[in-house]
Amino acid sequence: MRPTLDSKLLVQFVAIAEAGSITQAATRLNVAQPWLSTRLQRLERQVGFALFQRRPQGLKLTVRGAELFDDAKMITRAIDVVERTVERLRSEDRQSLRLGAPPYSSDIARRTRLVDRFASSESSIGVEIHVGWTPALLERLGTQDLDLTFAMAPDVEAERTILIDQIGVDIWMRADDLLAGRSALLPDDLSGRQLYTFNRNLNRKLYDTIFGPLGQAGARLVQVADDTTPDALASEGAERALGTNYHLPARLAAAGKLVSVPLAGVRVPFMLVRRTGELSGPASRFWELAKAESAPMRS
Repeated sequence: MRPTLDSKLLVQFVAIAEAGSITQAATRLNVAQPWLSTRLQRLERQVGFALFQRRPQGLKLTVRGAELFDDAKMITRAIDVVERTVERLRSEDRQSLRLGAPPYSSDIARRTRLVDRFASSESSIGVEIHVGWTPALLERLGTQDLDLTFAMAPDVEAERTILIDQIGVDIWMRADDLLAGRSALLPDDLSGRQLYTFNRNLNRKLYDTIFGPLGQAGARLVQVADDTTPDALASEGAERALGTNYHLPARLAAAGKLVSVPLAGVRVPFMLVRRTGELSGPASRFWELAKAESAPMRS
């Protein structure tokens, strides 16, 4: 009777082979290096042959080790799929919905209304809102860490999305700015003006969609920290404008500090995106509600 290989040893073997070093693999797995070295020795005893050549510049797979690595990697992927399935089934037992949302999306009325309606009709389901920018949320969706996510202009397959709204872009400025009385602004209106933007690394596609044409028209784009507030911008001496997807807070409008003017012709799709594979019960019900709510927009 052939001895049964420990699947965890195979997962650790793959990590070592991919890292090319026991020390680096131990760091990646968050385990002690001596312990991982002992685990590799145990696997080599189980299979009956050396898996690596030990060289001063690092580890190199032996011919037999390389052949085993290909099969072990498939096993590792299968284990990952099983673990994700277990997590999904556990989430069904917990009756929870893990929902991603961009930080500014609480100001989007259709999004807020959809979440509130689901929460009131499915009171036994806990809704967990995970806040982040679209690229990070889509990455978490891909690893099954989220069930669904709201996203701005996501680059995913159409069948995995539902259009929730089309979001305009406002240009914020001081109330005494010469542009404050306009009904809408064109890119050329901002030529030569200093325009504050969010950091491009947070969402490059969204940044280029909104601010690319403005930069080409001559606006001086200044990326600011995510926690820079309109209050601080309004209090500065020089006249400046701020391009954002946020609504103008009522307290600032009432104080006459800032006003907003829409940017003409810019509408960014705000979508609900589902992960690949089968959805949990709560996620499936939220998806169907979103489809029903968005039907008037598609008709």
